[in-house]
Amino acid sequence: MNFKGKMQRKSGITLISLVVTIVILLILAGITIAALTGNNGLFIKVQEAKKETEQAEKEEKEKLGDMEDTINEYTTGTEVQQVTDKNPGILEGTGTEADPYTINSIEDLIFFAYNVTNGNTYDGQTVKLGLSLDFNSTKSYVDAYRTNYETYGYDGELKTLLTTGEGFKQIGTSILKDDSSVIEGNFAGIFDGNNNVIYNCYMYKDMRESEKKCRLGLFGAYLFGEVKNLGLVNINSVLLNQDLEGTNSGIAGSLKANGKISNCYISGDIKQYSTGKGNVNCSGFIVYNSGTIENSFNLANIYGEIKDKSTAGGCYLRRACCK
Repeated sequence: MNFKGKMQRKSGITLISLVVTIVILLILAGITIAALTGNNGLFIKVQEAKKETEQAEKEEKEKLGDMEDTINEYTTGTEVQQVTDKNPGILEGTGTEADPYTINSIEDLIFFAYNVTNGNTYDGQTVKLGLSLDFNSTKSYVDAYRTNYETYGYDGELKTLLTTGEGFKQIGTSILKDDSSVIEGNFAGIFDGNNNVIYNCYMYKDMRESEKKCRLGLFGAYLFGEVKNLGLVNINSVLLNQDLEGTNSGIAGSLKANGKISNCYISGDIKQYSTGKGNVNCSGFIVYNSGTIENSFNLANIYGEIKDKSTAGGCYLRRACCK
């Protein structure tokens, strides 16, 4: 047997000896194996105590969250309904104009974004925002402190991750494609805000880490479909660039030929910073526009900072058809 094998065997024997020693000491102290492992054993009680502590901590966070909601509503004048979504992460409806898929919570919005990014374009289908949602308010979540959304890219407490760090992962891919006519990974249906508002959407992308060309926006790099009757209030979108092509805008990087934005408005901050010679392009709605924007306005602050050159605009930058 080689040296490594001997050491592994020795470590195994040492561990077994330690466990046996602990068990003997417990027995000598009058604690039986049954007392340790039975239905009312010490191990079970420790697990129960841990669960009770975690539940108490969660309830405490919920109380603090309610207090924060009350303060925010008072100071900002913004109030949203308490969501009553019984199936978070599942969109109700069939996707038709008469029975659209409906987003009833932040969890639904996350699922929708993930679904589009992973290939469902919703082409020929309608998605409706059922009520106004606020990323900063626990009222807009079924469970603001859930930690089981790793599948969607959120490893930790949901509300904390959505309001700090990278924030909301946009609806559709942010990566530029070699062929921008490919719809997959981008939204091509109708998104009807239903005259509701999405408050405090925070998005962040560091291109210096990804080293890929990127377009940041609520609907990602390309919008092939239609967005209507939607307000984005107090958006905070930040893109860090270096020597790569990047754009940052409220709705999407590029509105395609058949795409349309109507009856929409944006407020907040849209920012792009470059540490190198990469192009900085940022605007309120769209950077590259081949579609139609009508009856919409931008109130967001547009920031573009670069060592070389930059372009910035209110609603759009290039090839716009704005009515």
